[in-house]
Amino acid sequence: MKDHYATLGVNRTASPEEIKKAYRKLSMQFHPDRNPDNDAEDKFKEVNEAYSVLSDDSKRREYDNPNPFKGLGGFGGFNPGFGFGARQRPQKPDLNKPRDGQFIGVETHIPLKTFIFGGNFKINLSYHEGCESCGGKGFNNGTECDMCQGYGYVEHVERRPGFMSSSNRPCSKCQAKGLIGTDTCGVCSGSGNVTVQNKEFNFEVPVGANIGTRVVLNSVGRAGLNGGARGSIGIMIAGIKSPDVNKLSPDKIEQLRSLLEELDGEV
Repeated sequence: MKDHYATLGVNRTASPEEIKKAYRKLSMQFHPDRNPDNDAEDKFKEVNEAYSVLSDDSKRREYDNPNPFKGLGGFGGFNPGFGFGARQRPQKPDLNKPRDGQFIGVETHIPLKTFIFGGNFKINLSYHEGCESCGGKGFNNGTECDMCQGYGYVEHVERRPGFMSSSNRPCSKCQAKGLIGTDTCGVCSGSGNVTVQNKEFNFEVPVGANIGTRVVLNSVGRAGLNGGARGSIGIMIAGIKSPDVNKLSPDKIEQLRSLLEELDGEV
């Protein structure tokens, strides 16, 4: 099985934002219209295939929990010459286990003064996070799903002439939870998520920061569920905000010109 994480150059815990950023960079690098190399088109296809899997929550979950039947399929359900292994089912999901909040990463431009001298930089963010009231389930009480028997996945068997394969797919009835809610969470209205609007975060930019410098605030972001820690929030300095020189008075502009001449030797 192809390693989609290696294809995009990210680790297995990469956030959706990190995956999207890596995809954008590589798709531009290997796009056939930009890259005349013979291998570029094949690499471009691999990058798109990896992104199509890792950018989709259900596909990524299935990819991270590979088919336990892989390699056991034979002709007509029996493979002569090889041992017929016992089929395993995935473990039933534990919806009450602690889960840490996901990382949020933002590229941003900062003022010239902060870029040179460092200091506090404020940013306001809106984002979705799991509902702490119901642990992200959308309900507080539920019964075992009768379609998947509480496993969250159902077996899908594909039969073709002389070939049979089986795989586990997320249960469409319970959305891979293994439980069907018997009530609805009053906080998130059953969605399992809530929206945080325009929340302010304060970052301390170090003196001597560069383009690409990252500053991270730990355990202040997305809510952790069932006792899990809050996620971290990070900014990456992508550029400098253009200062509005026009708002300076003529004498201030002349002072600035003189200062630049003294520092640089030229304007």
